[in-house]
Amino acid sequence: MFVRFMRLFTLAALWLSACASATATPTSIEATRPDGQEVVLWHSYAGPLRDALLSQIDAFNAANPWHIIVVPEYHGNSDQLKHDLNIAVTTNSAPTLAILAPADMWALGATAVKLDPYVENTRYGLTADDLADIYPAMLDMTRDPQKHSLLSFPLGGEGVVLVYNSDRLAAQDHPTAPDSWPLFKEVCEATTVDTTNDGQPDVFGFGFNPRADFATAWLNSRGGSIISADGLKTTFNSDEGIRTLTTLQETAASGCFYRSTDADIIREFARGKVAMIFALTTQLPEIFDAVEARGGFRWSVSPVPYGRREPTLTISGPAWALLKSTPPKQLAAWLFIRWFSETPQTVRWSELTGLLPLRRSAGQGLTNVFTRNPGFKVAFDLLSVAQAQPDIPEWGNIAELLVHAVSAAVDGTDPAQVLNDAARSADALLNQ
Repeated sequence: MFVRFMRLFTLAALWLSACASATATPTSIEATRPDGQEVVLWHSYAGPLRDALLSQIDAFNAANPWHIIVVPEYHGNSDQLKHDLNIAVTTNSAPTLAILAPADMWALGATAVKLDPYVENTRYGLTADDLADIYPAMLDMTRDPQKHSLLSFPLGGEGVVLVYNSDRLAAQDHPTAPDSWPLFKEVCEATTVDTTNDGQPDVFGFGFNPRADFATAWLNSRGGSIISADGLKTTFNSDEGIRTLTTLQETAASGCFYRSTDADIIREFARGKVAMIFALTTQLPEIFDAVEARGGFRWSVSPVPYGRREPTLTISGPAWALLKSTPPKQLAAWLFIRWFSETPQTVRWSELTGLLPLRRSAGQGLTNVFTRNPGFKVAFDLLSVAQAQPDIPEWGNIAELLVHAVSAAVDGTDPAQVLNDAARSADALLNQ
């Protein structure tokens, strides 16, 4: 009798537990209905990028089961977009979604919605398989280094690679790209030539174009870093940073550097003025067209020189900024972001824009891209060990300090001095 009673009691308890689970209060996200929402998206994309974005939006609008409509609005270049957003935030007229550089998110303050609750939601979020498929560095591009929360969500990335004239290197008995910084110096010097016998070089080994993303990649390749893991202190004046700038200084002193600018560097490479440049992966199609227009030569892509370390890829890229509105609109915007991050859309976005994909699984759909653009495959294969450019509000100013330090070292100033001076100024910005 007692055993029978206990069985009945257990069954009753299980029934009550099941009822309680069935009637448990859903989270605020799960209780929200996104159906029929209109999501206004502000962006600064023009030309082919705009066409690519509109194509993706049209596909989502036509097929999503919630009948969500994403409405894109062009707001000029990135500076104009940021200006318009700042005004909209102060007047409570901001859109629900915008495409920004991750560091620009910080200016939105409390208007920006952290995405972790959406990513982690059991009904509408990303699965464990999704998160394992997305490259960690992609998410790191949009993560607060102190709180580790997602301030935005990446659309894709662009990585820093070394582009080199294979014919020029081979002519100097260097059949492959320099994979270490000492070898980079050797190749730079060997491919600098006085073709007119007037005592001055006419073609150079390296097109020197100091940029923050390049400098970050150079330091990362030597095992250095820019910012501490918690985002509170600069680290670029470490021993690795000093060695990096010392190598650049010594290489430049040999006369093999040719100074150039963003606007000219690809043209200088295409016309054979320089044998090596650093470039972003999104620039590879432009380099291909420029070289072909000049009659062509063999060129290729390799990782930033890494020596005895594993090769690295430093990435940056645009991000989705979710802004406060109503819960239904925010959820609708997140569902669009989630759809955009799925493998088929990731593949298509890479095909249309040249951005590296978010997901490992995208590689299966990018075979044709890899065939047309072998340099893209070089970068894709490095995504599993990629490192993200820092996502901090002071990045713009710190980037300027870093570029100034690199330029000063190449001009002959003591690398330790310029890096320490830059680090003091940067730490003051981080702790103001």
